[in-house]
Amino acid sequence: MNNYIKIFLLFLIVIALMYYDVALADSPRHRQQFSISKVDKTAVQNQFTMEGNNWAFEMTNYGPYAQDISGRLPGGGAGGEFPRGTGTYVIFAAGIQIGALVNGVPTVSVVDFDSEFQPGALEKTDPYDSTEVPRATDPGAAVNKLFALGSDGSDGTPIGTDGDGVDDYSNWPSQYGAPTRADGSPLVVGDLMSWCVYNDMDRSRHTIPNDENMEPLGLEVQQASIQVNITGYSDVFFMYYKIINKGTRNLSDVYVAAWFDADVDNAGNDLVATDSLTNMVFTYNSDNTDPHSLGGSAFGADFFQGPVVPGDPTDTAKYLELTPDGFVQRVVPGKKVLGLSTTVRYINVRGPDGDPDNDTELYNLMRGLQKNGDPRPNRFTFPEDPVAGNPALLDPRPDDKRMMLCTGPFSLAVGDIQIVVLACVGGKGTDRINAIENLRATDLIAQQAYDAKFLLPQPPPSPRLIATPLDGRVVLQWDNSSEIAEDRYPQLAGISIPSYRAYDFAGYKVYRSPDGTVGSWTEIAQFDKADGITEIPETTWFVQDVSIKSLRRIPIGDDKGVQYSFIDENVFNGQVYYYAVTAYDAQPDIRSGAAPVTLESAQSRNAVKAVPRPPSLGNVVTAGVQDTASHIGNSGGSVLVSVVDPTKVTGHTYKVVFENVTITDTLDSTSTTDIYWRLWDVDKGAYVQFTKADNPRTDVDESYLQLNQASAADPASENNFVTADGLLIRVYGPALDFKNFLVVANASGPLDPPDMGCFAFNVSGFPTFDGNDRPSDNQQVGGGHWGVHTGNIDDPDNASYEFFKFRVTQDGARWPLIVPYDWEIRYTSSGGYGFEPNAFVTGSTTGGTVIPVPFELWRIGIGTLNDSSDDVRLFPYILDVNGNGQFDLDGIDHPISGGDNDPETDWIYWVLPADQSAGQNGYDTLLGRIQSDPSTYEYLSGTDGDVMRRMVFVNWNGGSVSDPTFPGNVNQAMPESGTIFRIITTKPNLPADTFMFTTTSKPAFSSSLASSRLNKNHIKVVPNPYYGFSAYDQNQFNRRVKITGLPDVCTIRIFNVAGDLVRAIQHNGTSNNDRSSSGSEFTSIEIWNLTSDNGIFISSGVYFLHIDAPGIGQSKELIPFAIIQGNVQLTVPTN
Repeated sequence: MNNYIKIFLLFLIVIALMYYDVALADSPRHRQQFSISKVDKTAVQNQFTMEGNNWAFEMTNYGPYAQDISGRLPGGGAGGEFPRGTGTYVIFAAGIQIGALVNGVPTVSVVDFDSEFQPGALEKTDPYDSTEVPRATDPGAAVNKLFALGSDGSDGTPIGTDGDGVDDYSNWPSQYGAPTRADGSPLVVGDLMSWCVYNDMDRSRHTIPNDENMEPLGLEVQQASIQVNITGYSDVFFMYYKIINKGTRNLSDVYVAAWFDADVDNAGNDLVATDSLTNMVFTYNSDNTDPHSLGGSAFGADFFQGPVVPGDPTDTAKYLELTPDGFVQRVVPGKKVLGLSTTVRYINVRGPDGDPDNDTELYNLMRGLQKNGDPRPNRFTFPEDPVAGNPALLDPRPDDKRMMLCTGPFSLAVGDIQIVVLACVGGKGTDRINAIENLRATDLIAQQAYDAKFLLPQPPPSPRLIATPLDGRVVLQWDNSSEIAEDRYPQLAGISIPSYRAYDFAGYKVYRSPDGTVGSWTEIAQFDKADGITEIPETTWFVQDVSIKSLRRIPIGDDKGVQYSFIDENVFNGQVYYYAVTAYDAQPDIRSGAAPVTLESAQSRNAVKAVPRPPSLGNVVTAGVQDTASHIGNSGGSVLVSVVDPTKVTGHTYKVVFENVTITDTLDSTSTTDIYWRLWDVDKGAYVQFTKADNPRTDVDESYLQLNQASAADPASENNFVTADGLLIRVYGPALDFKNFLVVANASGPLDPPDMGCFAFNVSGFPTFDGNDRPSDNQQVGGGHWGVHTGNIDDPDNASYEFFKFRVTQDGARWPLIVPYDWEIRYTSSGGYGFEPNAFVTGSTTGGTVIPVPFELWRIGIGTLNDSSDDVRLFPYILDVNGNGQFDLDGIDHPISGGDNDPETDWIYWVLPADQSAGQNGYDTLLGRIQSDPSTYEYLSGTDGDVMRRMVFVNWNGGSVSDPTFPGNVNQAMPESGTIFRIITTKPNLPADTFMFTTTSKPAFSSSLASSRLNKNHIKVVPNPYYGFSAYDQNQFNRRVKITGLPDVCTIRIFNVAGDLVRAIQHNGTSNNDRSSSGSEFTSIEIWNLTSDNGIFISSGVYFLHIDAPGIGQSKELIPFAIIQGNVQLTVPTN
């Protein structure tokens, strides 16, 4: 028995010693060895989460950062999470430390686990007056809080979690040094910036041993943190310190230290090194076992700018200062900028390698000495390379480390200012070594940001994104705001980049993530702008060694066109999904290496959460739209409407209307006029706003306008649509084309019905209007069968309709002049005159031959076939193939038909006179000008160019061109007088056109349907079984299952196998269950955290659901499910 007692006592002693060691390690300032008094919360006011890129770190207004002072985060007090959202904390705490000699005695104003600074500025009448004692502003005043603003001027509060209710933009404290533009508005650098001011004048906060009897240094620190959310820069944040001596003493031998308790996930296995390439000090893991950072993490800090001190006459100091114009480089001859003077690593223990116990020890470390003042073998801690260096020279002791990087010494006289810029860099890799490699690469990129004065190339802004969860799918819709943003990088950076495109948007990418964290996003769709850019050669912009240049080809996209919605059907009901739509740009014409050729916005900019789910039990949502929109007007267009979000469909009737709209650019005063369409809600009596952005540069609200669309036959038109009121609306115009070639009259007068004026046989592809593929015997009173075609040039495709269009329209270049007009060739007894320019014969731009022709060319308006008041006569240019000075048949057989008996005429060019008033005034004027002196007439002078080219008439089976008597053998030498060929073109949507369609929306509730589904086939627990964990768990203390398929309102009762009631849950379908914000729609999902009514985790076993829904009834059967718990937390969870 005595032995048992001895063993038990020995056990208690061991436990006591272990407790003592732990208590010692975690005591004040071991994690706080000398307990600085906490700044009360009325002075601190707010703690704000900076999460403007891949970092999420806490910021306060009195010095500490990357530390969770409030204890609200799951990191156990750690406040520097990287990558954001992963739960990997690489910084426990951080802050600045400033030390100096005061009357030969070291004095340090410290920020570590707490702060010797208080919020607020110091006020002096004359900052250089050493006799005036500074007055500290009220630490609790609202003006001394932490301020945070996004790059668009928005308050940082929606991004972070400060929730202080203060509009940071309107209350920006420019009077105390907050960076402010010349117009008085806040100056924001990067995508998210915080600013605060603090001072060390409260003696009660200086409680370090040997410090309580010292006067404060009299320092004011204006601090800004900057986050940039651009590819390459999003793994770093910057700290800007403006240090001002507002005290009464000139300070000498001043040192500034950036201090970090860099616990890289698990604090107990950390190592520290100094990178000789970048002068960065960093903390990394000794192995790859950290629970959150499997694959490896690292953290580093690098001074990009130190204090400015006197130098040699040949020295020149170049440093950055934050001014109303942003970061400006100052150049001071005879000065130099101090770099890194020493790096320090110490351990969370007592002793020579442990935390400093007083100002003297801390100051010695800042100077590059040991704590006791003895020299160190090397002022830089472990400068060997962990990647490729000698392992024997690396940090040998994995432990809980602190690290400092220091710069100094310098003098700080009363009124003097020094500026220090620090980069805090995160590294993530496949293992701990790869994390260091990535850390270095990011540090070099961050240096580029500093060198560029933070004027960086920017990707397009992300579009505004809406996600609608439905049953088995999620509907995404976004606007076009990315496309109308101007890229002003060269102007802002003050550089010239030839051929830089100011509007360089190139497409969208759609991403999905299970949790929205950095690195978890998967691209599920891309919509690339149809701009001809599929790849760009690039000399690499971001490289680890900036002296290395490598040529690669950057893929851009498939060039198939953009769209503004996407339906993800590869989802499971009840599962949480995060979505983002990014925008990317392309600069295909710039000099390689002048700037990035493509940049993409970050997923975090518009990430949204969605949980697909069926309607709540008994609810049925049906929405539809009529199959065909009714049409009034002459266009060949169409309107196709489909339901994309049934919850938004109104059941209203809509009208698509077209109008000519002139849009003026308010910046350069240029105007364009085009046909746009709007959507009119007939029931509301108002126009509908589309899911698109208004261009701020124009004088018209373009969110209500959509440019008239091209043909549905164009493959790119598949992506030409807008969304509004839950509908996806495509408005098509017809293809630019000829619709019909008709003969509407001959020598006997009008033909009713008309006859064919072209040849559609032999699979030529010419259009038919009545099913006949050739002219009939009724076309002419004489014996001919004439049709329109293009001149024979012995091309294999010469007979086809596509070749005809290619030649006549100059490969489509003439369509804007052809469509939407209709045209006629009128053979008359009087005929007229044409002209063969020398340009067709000798290539000369002047001179030619006047040739009589038996026809007239007319443009006959737009669909006004029976109205001659808008007819305009055109002038024919002729290519006289046989050179006989006449318009006649040539001895050339056209390949439209077999044999050699299809002669064609000379070629006709339709020339549009400059005077296009109705009638033939323009024709007469042009003819008179030519006839006055054909030899000096300049080609196309007095015209608006040719409309159609190379057109001929072919007499099908009219007579062999090989006959010696040709052309005397043909049945008809020319279409007879009175013949009218009419060419009808397709008609685009014009202001005279309207389309109308009606939608249906019938949300309904059926109590009988709901009652019939109160069973295990429709109400489920997922996952089932719950086996130790689920994808819905937030952490080990907040475990979750989801109960799906519920009615709007019901009571859920959960029983164990003994029939005991374990938990009763009141389900309300409008509560915030599984959605980013509560809404009017009902959700059929309830979340249960696997606890009883007493808040205790339930044990493993089989359980049963019973549902009681008012107005519907009770479930007719119990719904079984199984829970298999993992390690159970026996205490009541705190969240």
